[in-house]
Amino acid sequence: MDDPRLREAAIQKPIEAIRQMYLDQNGFSEPMVDKMKALRQMYIELEQPTLVKSLRLVYEYAESKDWTFSLAAWEEENDISSLEYYLDLLTNPGNKYNREEIRELNDYLKATLKGEEVEFRPGADDEEEEEATEENTEEA
Repeated sequence: MDDPRLREAAIQKPIEAIRQMYLDQNGFSEPMVDKMKALRQMYIELEQPTLVKSLRLVYEYAESKDWTFSLAAWEEENDISSLEYYLDLLTNPGNKYNREEIRELNDYLKATLKGEEVEFRPGADDEEEEEATEENTEEA
């Protein structure tokens, strides 16, 4: 469900400020987390629980990894860092593919922060569905 308020400058500007801070500092930092917490508060006010959870999980994960946020699955597919890609998803969270990827990220980060060993494979469910469909088509 696309909430047009998520595309307003009041939300987009903080996302871009976080991106610029990340690029200027060449990495994650505690001051950047403060900006993420402010953005998270905006999402609370807009009643966007998936995004609220996502921001919290991202900065908690980065803190647990000595202020790094690197996901091989994203960095192999894109020419930008994992955080930049994540921020790109936040610029249009109403897009169903972006929202699904944010949910997959949330599941991965939640499990990882609990100490579970899991692999982050965005779109893996889609691939498995396609393979099953192909197998069913071949059998028919």
